[in-house]
Amino acid sequence: MVLLGALAGQKATEQPQPQALSDLKEMQQYNKHLKESLQKLEHRVTRLEKDRDITGENYVTKWHQEKEESISRLARDVEEMKVNLSKLQELLLPLLGEQHPTHEPSTSVFGTPGGFMTL
Repeated sequence: MVLLGALAGQKATEQPQPQALSDLKEMQQYNKHLKESLQKLEHRVTRLEKDRDITGENYVTKWHQEKEESISRLARDVEEMKVNLSKLQELLLPLLGEQHPTHEPSTSVFGTPGGFMTL
């Protein structure tokens, strides 16, 4: 502002004062510095936005992978439980037959028709 006032007060044919030229050069240097700083900051923002997007995509991908692994693990566990229940049924059937000779095969191990584990 001081520079503009100093230059505005001079006539077009007069030479600018050395201080005004020095101030003008200083302001030009400062302006150049600000532009460079702005470019660096814009570059950083762009890079951070890309990193954020990549991180978000990686998080979603990892979440999906973990979800699929959990589903697979649960499916294996269910199959393992079915096998174990079948083995348990094979072990209990002779015991129940010995204790209850009139035991009907359509009742469950727990004594309720159509119950959890039908023999």
